Amino acid sequence: MSDILEEALKLPELNPFQILKNGFSNNAGLRDDLETVMRTIVERHNPSDRAERFVYGGACEWAMATACWVAGIHVFPAGHSQNGFDLTEYKDGLLGVQKGFLVWRFGNGC
Repeated sequence: MSDILEEALKLPELNPFQILKNGFSNNAGLRDDLETVMRTIVERHNPSDRAERFVYGGACEWAMATACWVAGIHVFPAGHSQNGFDLTEYKDGLLGVQKGFLVWRFGNGC
């Protein structure tokens, strides 16, 4: 089943999410640095607290944008907010991945 799911979620080589995945696979330092940054953000800021959500969202967005840049995806944060998708350039790509998964999942009776 895992192989079927992996095949259904296979992305074209130039898809930004595949580039980022490859960046994490090929560069352990990038993966480790992003994990450390995200852990530090979570330890210092509570995303459940509305007052801190602005800081938390902004820090996470800039961390992801930096990781994307290192992986070869040149993207800039579009501004953080509590009610929107921030890396707007890749919103449609992410929605396409989600729709593909749902079609696969429900089409296979899962």
